[in-house]
Amino acid sequence: MGKRADGRMFHLISLSLFIDPDCNGEVVRLPPLRLPLGTDAFSFVEGKNAFVQQELDTWGALSSSTNF
Repeated sequence: MGKRADGRMFHLISLSLFIDPDCNGEVVRLPPLRLPLGTDAFSFVEGKNAFVQQELDTWGALSSSTNF
């Protein structure tokens, strides 16, 4: 576990969790670029994604109409 400059704690995950030792070290499942760990982080990402989707729904028609 580490500590951020603002005092919040964070966890480090070894990529070895995503490597199958029986496959000669080949990666069998790539982790996402940003992996939200914990229910609070997961909920935050869900809320952010819902906000972005709402903006896309609101402004999608205008955005699409600007193709040239």
